[in-house]
Amino acid sequence: MRGIYKQRGRSIKNELKSVSLSPAERDHFARQLAAIKRDRPGFQFVTITVRKENVSAGFRRHPNGLYNYMAGLLLLDGMAQEQSVAFIPDARTVRIELKHAMHDYLCTKLSSVGADTFLDTTPWESKDSLELQFVDILAGIVWGNHEFRTGNAYRIVAPNIRQKRLFFNSPQTATLINAEWATYEALDFDSEDI
Repeated sequence: MRGIYKQRGRSIKNELKSVSLSPAERDHFARQLAAIKRDRPGFQFVTITVRKENVSAGFRRHPNGLYNYMAGLLLLDGMAQEQSVAFIPDARTVRIELKHAMHDYLCTKLSSVGADTFLDTTPWESKDSLELQFVDILAGIVWGNHEFRTGNAYRIVAPNIRQKRLFFNSPQTATLINAEWATYEALDFDSEDI
C-alpha cells in the first residue's frame, strides 16, 4: 500500500480508494498480492460476494443482518482454529446503533461450533488503516469482475484467493440453516472453478 502512495506522491493521510486506481495500479497490486501469497504460503486471502437481487426479504429487513451473516460464512472457520482473533472491520460498514451486533453474532457462531476463541473486535476507519485499504482494493478487484467481467487484475489475483459466492442462483427459498449448508458445501470454490 505504501508503494502506491509513494508512486503517486500522495500522503498516506489522504486515503486512496480502490475506485481511484488506474488499471495499471490494480495490476501492480494484483502482482504484489500474488508475490505475498507465493512468499508466505500461510497467508490466506478470502472473499465473499453476494448477488443482492437474490437476497431474501428477511435479510433485507434486518439492518446489517446480511453483512454479519456474510462475515460469519467467510471468517468463522478460520477464527474457530485460533485461540484469539483481533478482528478489525471498517467502521463505516457498521451502523452506530449496531456496532456490537457483528461481534456478538460472531461470538455466538464461534460458541455454536465449540470454539473457545477470544474475539477482540475493534472497528477502524479505513483512512487510518493501510490494511483496510488493502482489503478495499482487493474487494474492488473482485467486485469489478462480478459486475463487469473485465480486468486483468482479477485474472492475476484469482489463483491466489479463495472465494465464496452467496445467492448467485435464483432467489433462495431455503431456510437459513439450509442456506448455510449450501453455502459451505456448494459455494466454496477456488479459482479453477471460475
